[in-house]
Amino acid sequence: MTMNACGIRKLGLARRGFTILELMVVISVIAILATLVTKAAQSSIKEAREKEARIMAKSIELGIANFHAQLGEWPPAIEKCADDGKSPSGNPGNPGALSNSDADSVVQRVIKEGANGSPLLDASGLFVATKNVADSSKPGYGIKYGDARRRNVPLENMAFGYQRKRDGVFRRFVIKYDPTNDMVTVSHPDLLK
Repeated sequence: MTMNACGIRKLGLARRGFTILELMVVISVIAILATLVTKAAQSSIKEAREKEARIMAKSIELGIANFHAQLGEWPPAIEKCADDGKSPSGNPGNPGALSNSDADSVVQRVIKEGANGSPLLDASGLFVATKNVADSSKPGYGIKYGDARRRNVPLENMAFGYQRKRDGVFRRFVIKYDPTNDMVTVSHPDLLK
């Protein structure tokens, strides 16, 4: 014990640990930093999903164009529209979207043809789901094409799409045929909104 100038004894207690206020301040700072890091990471993931979807759509579009350039015809679902001079919606001269099953059959045909000779489309980076997941009314998730092949998912049972930007749920690509320009485009609806 020590005495101060007035002669009052001071207890010589050494301070141990942190006060509750100090702990609460530290925890608050950590929580704020964690929130900032989480938001930045989520934003990066969303941007990556969108960029990947654009790349996959362009890759499929180029694969279909390569198919047409090398074989002189479109895959059967598109060729029927080209022969009729109508879009899939039945309107002459107006681009229309293929049905989900026709769109899947087009991509499957391009992949199969590429496996038979010169590659038309690098399918390894494509995002797929089984048709029962893709056609379900409930949201589902897909996997990379290479993982699906390793799991022995038959090509005929694959639906082709992308991860929706906000939540990663599987969504199908939209394949449109324009009979006026004899062109095919591939897009995804979430970018059109």
